[in-house]
Amino acid sequence: MDNKEKIIQMVNNKSKTLKEIAGILKITEKQLNFLLISWGLVLPKKTRIKVQMPDRDTLLRLYEQNKSTGEVAKVMGVSIGTVIRWMRSSKIPMRRMAKMNDEEKKDILEYHINTLKI
Repeated sequence: MDNKEKIIQMVNNKSKTLKEIAGILKITEKQLNFLLISWGLVLPKKTRIKVQMPDRDTLLRLYEQNKSTGEVAKVMGVSIGTVIRWMRSSKIPMRRMAKMNDEEKKDILEYHINTLKI
């Protein structure tokens, strides 16, 4: 049995995950997926759990308590990118706004200031 057949057998038997197989082969998971698709294997779609975006006050409170988007992401069980997207859509100013253009920064800061009860 050659390596190609062994790899296909591991995938079909689900004896190892794609990540584990890629590690054995010393290639990336993306490269392994490319190979498997080129060999005619149909890979199962990854299922993702949809997490409901918290309301603005909850998100703001979590951000203030946890000090970073990374820590908020851990608490919520989502990626940092998801937290950043939530914060932008809720117009919560982030401590690091370097990747935003000036118009986005201005809009977020103005919205935030207008929501405060001064």
